[in-house]
Amino acid sequence: VRVLALRARLAATGDLLAAGAPASGPAPDEYDPGLPAGVRVFQSRHGLAADGVVGQRTRAAMNVSVADRIAQLELNRVRIEEEEPAPERYIRINVPEYRLELIENGQRVLDMSVVVGRTDRRTPFIESAVSWIVFNPTWTVPSKLAYEDLLPKVRRDPSYFVRTGIQVYDGWGGGAHPIDSEWIEWSKVGTAMKRLKLRQAPGPDNPLGRIKFHMNNDQDIYLHDTNHRELMAKDRRDLSSGCIRVANAEGLARELLRDQPRWPPERIDVVLAGRETTRVPLRRPVPVRFVYQTAWVDAQDTVHFREDIYGVDARQVADLAAAERRSEALGEQPAPGVSPPGPEDGPKPVALGH
Repeated sequence: VRVLALRARLAATGDLLAAGAPASGPAPDEYDPGLPAGVRVFQSRHGLAADGVVGQRTRAAMNVSVADRIAQLELNRVRIEEEEPAPERYIRINVPEYRLELIENGQRVLDMSVVVGRTDRRTPFIESAVSWIVFNPTWTVPSKLAYEDLLPKVRRDPSYFVRTGIQVYDGWGGGAHPIDSEWIEWSKVGTAMKRLKLRQAPGPDNPLGRIKFHMNNDQDIYLHDTNHRELMAKDRRDLSSGCIRVANAEGLARELLRDQPRWPPERIDVVLAGRETTRVPLRRPVPVRFVYQTAWVDAQDTVHFREDIYGVDARQVADLAAAERRSEALGEQPAPGVSPPGPEDGPKPVALGH
């Protein structure tokens, strides 16, 4: 029965056809090779690991009702229609797709996987631009991350800061002095941790990786490389503390510096190999546009869906339903459409740094 239901589900959405598998199969109630091929097509369209196995997340995606998918498509249609006109050159990051695109004159010239903010440390919707690139960046740890993430680590291993190249300072002011971290009894340090400044030197343990793309904003959000490239292979990548980790930082840097003759690829290679922190201003800042698109149709007319990782779709559908109920109670005609995600229902601003 389950095989029959699965076959019918994949046939109804065209995934079996797209996989080149017959809708009925040689034996409809047997799990023949065509079924996992159809499952893989379905998984690819939904941003899931295309392993052909109907696991928990695949099953959940298959069980979303037609009405809910129609509502999701309508929400995203309005979002697309209400996007501001695109600049000549910009970076577009679709948060629930975990995808970054560099677009020039309406054409995609580069795209890559990204890691975005966790559900409790969401990547915010901000208006900003990459204004300079930092090769071999240092990382100044935001105080909240120092207290919540690093203090437990150094309590377990007092040599943690020395091993990872993190220097501790006795304050955040310009006259702050370095402290030998191994002299501190970290088990007795509590919220006072937030008064200490931690700065990590460039190197293989630096979570910013080898390249940082600085963006001017008051939330300390930026794009950067990563020292954990294995995370890019995951299908769900809401794993950061708010900033965007990019899969191909070197490729993005080369493209952004393409119109600056003093920074050819050869010079970038030399600077990266030297591990000296080097800041390069961009001749023209490149705008970064954050979007929350959970459904779209690609150039081959294939419909794609993504998980509503921050609950934006769910809140907007609930708000729309509530507005319709109010209108009906007042005998009014509800206005069509729905507003795109905003500060009140989109990713909440955080200032956590990576």
